[in-house]
Amino acid sequence: MRFGDVITAVTSLFLVTVLISYPLEILLISALSLQSGPPVGASISVLIGALLIGYLFSGRMTNSRRESIVKISVLFTVLMLFSIVLNSARVNVGMVIYTISHERRV
Repeated sequence: MRFGDVITAVTSLFLVTVLISYPLEILLISALSLQSGPPVGASISVLIGALLIGYLFSGRMTNSRRESIVKISVLFTVLMLFSIVLNSARVNVGMVIYTISHERRV
C-alpha cells in the first residue's frame, strides 16, 4: 500500500468518524439523556468508521496487510491526539478570554 493510499484511508476514517460522532452524541444526549454521550458516541463512531474504511480499503491492503494496518493506525492515532489537543486548547482559550473580559467589567 502506497503512502498516498494510507493518507487517503486516514483522512476518510477521520471524516467518517466525525460525521458519525456528532449526530450520535446529540442523539445520545438529547433523546436518551445520557451525560456520558460524547465518549460513548466517539467510541461507537470510531468502531463503525474503522469497519467501514477497512471494508472499503481491503482491496488495496492485499500485499502487506499488517504493515498497512499499522501505518493507518499510527497516523489515525496521531491525528486523533492532535484533534484532542486542539479541542482542549480551544476550551482553555475560551475560558481565558471569558475570564479576561469579565475582569475588566468588575
